[in-house]
Amino acid sequence: MPQIVYLQTITACNGHCRYCPFDDVYAGQEEPLNMSLDIYCGVIEWLNERRYQGRIGFLLHYEPTMDPNLKWRIEYARNILPHVPLEAATNGIINDPVLKRFNQVARIPARSRLTGTSRAGNVRACPEIAGRGRLRQPPCPIPIETMCIAANGEALLCCQDWRHEAVVGTYEDLTATRAYQLSLIPKIHKQEVEICQDCMAGKTAEEVGDRLGKRFISGGIE
Repeated sequence: MPQIVYLQTITACNGHCRYCPFDDVYAGQEEPLNMSLDIYCGVIEWLNERRYQGRIGFLLHYEPTMDPNLKWRIEYARNILPHVPLEAATNGIINDPVLKRFNQVARIPARSRLTGTSRAGNVRACPEIAGRGRLRQPPCPIPIETMCIAANGEALLCCQDWRHEAVVGTYEDLTATRAYQLSLIPKIHKQEVEICQDCMAGKTAEEVGDRLGKRFISGGIE
């Protein structure tokens, strides 16, 4: 089991930071997608069935305080998994009291970052990532340590996969999803996964070019 499960409960953010791919990725959406209660409860129940001992992070590609169901989600997780720490990351624009319900909150003011990563090549060139380097020296531990569940129920190989290019499964069968995610570790360590190659090299969106949004993992869940 992963050390932390990242959840994206809504595809909304009010930060508009240059070093973040959010505006590029979600520019075309008419309304933010809110993670359905079926998906959310399914994830929490799956973790409970496995007596999960890790953490849950409300910090995958969004601003959690914009989720109108956040208070309910926290209470549900507390009831089902009372010993699991809940974490969040906020840009601080909305100073919502609901943040006090988390065990830990990372506050990163919007547009404040001086350095950053290229987020697997999803970030346009900008001063904030001018000194970018490799995200992690190989072997990268992120897919081993984490599971990432997007608002639509898709599970991503890594939190850097903003465009859902490396989908490893869905909430409908998280056991098979996790097994497939872990089966890719040897390929990741050998730098055989295209999006991982770009991430390790710290490439910008311009450098990825026409491949952006098309770096899919070949094969699938067996």
